[in-house]
Amino acid sequence: MKAEESGGMWSSLVSATESCRASLAEDVHSLQVPRQAHQTPFAPRAGQSAQQELPEFHDLLDQSEDRLHRAFAQRIQLAPATRLQPMPHGRQRRRLTVQWRRLREAIEVPSTGAHPPPTFQLPSVCWFRSIFATHFYIDPTHTRPVPPVLLHYYLTEAGLGPALDGLDVRIGRAKHFLPEQLKLTLGGMFLALAGLYFTLLSRGGKRFRMLAWMYLIPFALFIVAKGRAYYLAAAYPMLYAAGSVWLEQMSTRAGSVAGNAIRTLVWTVLVADVVIMGSITLPIAAADSPWATRAMKINEDYREEIGWPELVETIAKVRDALPAEDRTQFGILAGNYGEAGAVNLYGPAYGLPPVISGVNSFWQKGYGDPPPQTLIVVGRDLDELQDHFASCRLAAHTWNRFHVLNEETRAHPNIFVCRTLLQPWPEYWKTARHFG
Repeated sequence: MKAEESGGMWSSLVSATESCRASLAEDVHSLQVPRQAHQTPFAPRAGQSAQQELPEFHDLLDQSEDRLHRAFAQRIQLAPATRLQPMPHGRQRRRLTVQWRRLREAIEVPSTGAHPPPTFQLPSVCWFRSIFATHFYIDPTHTRPVPPVLLHYYLTEAGLGPALDGLDVRIGRAKHFLPEQLKLTLGGMFLALAGLYFTLLSRGGKRFRMLAWMYLIPFALFIVAKGRAYYLAAAYPMLYAAGSVWLEQMSTRAGSVAGNAIRTLVWTVLVADVVIMGSITLPIAAADSPWATRAMKINEDYREEIGWPELVETIAKVRDALPAEDRTQFGILAGNYGEAGAVNLYGPAYGLPPVISGVNSFWQKGYGDPPPQTLIVVGRDLDELQDHFASCRLAAHTWNRFHVLNEETRAHPNIFVCRTLLQPWPEYWKTARHFG
């Protein structure tokens, strides 16, 4: 039987060889593929023998005759390139269906103590679509689902989950959204309005209509969802660009004298805008100067940025004063994101570890592995800490060289060293999340 099987397989091999030789004589290869008119057809050179074209078959004799026949004797005729059809719409619809399924799965919230919103009302649906559109912009391949942490954080920050429960609205940060757009843009508002007119109403900007809707839709959503004023800041540069194009066209049509007047006016307003905004947002003047004092009354965030180097320097001195056994497993717990950002920015110069904080998205980073046994705590009250730690002692006070009163020096001036958490870290971390 084995001899008969070997003989049959060898006869198939001989017929396959003869078929290949016949193809060479006709200058046609047995595997024809679609090609363009300018491409050279795939065919072996006539000078090569059939034995060179065929692989060694000694190791294939134990395989079936049918497989040998398919591999070497069957001619494969593919459709010409002109007959190829585009992807059917059904496949596109199925691909979108998969994306929607992945997006629904992405809404699942991490199990680290967070809870999804009980209901999806109008604002949360708006934010859901906004995050979905933003993720598609960030991921043009459309192959990765929206990260659950990103989706849940922004939904909750917008006041749509029980963890925040409308904090921005309660403390007044969502008030005066419309007036603060003027404060945000100052002299650039006329340029933004010109860009909105050009992209939304003018005939020349018809192909840029999408830019207008990219501004108007988030504008309406932030009003409904009671977002902060600066959330819309990223939408203005495209309007500035469109407004510049429209004003340049108008100045060209208006003639030389009027055109020069328009350009001079625009440059004057924009330079004044840069000077005013820079004077109240950048540390141009000394922090203890009258100019900086006036700037802090207008821009409260400027005040909170003062004293970061001194804060981290003080934390490093507290670390150095710890016993050697405490320095091996210690961490830094910060109460707000200003203090957390200061430690992460200036801490590496002092050899400090990354900060631990339950504020906003810092909570998602966790508390480290292994968790710390000793904590240097900044920005928290002693009464609150005593409920969670076996012992806490006052180690230092926050300060800044300009003697400016801000949240660190006025509201939370004490730095504590706390030891022995009274409950497991996973249980404590579920309750440690807060927003600011």
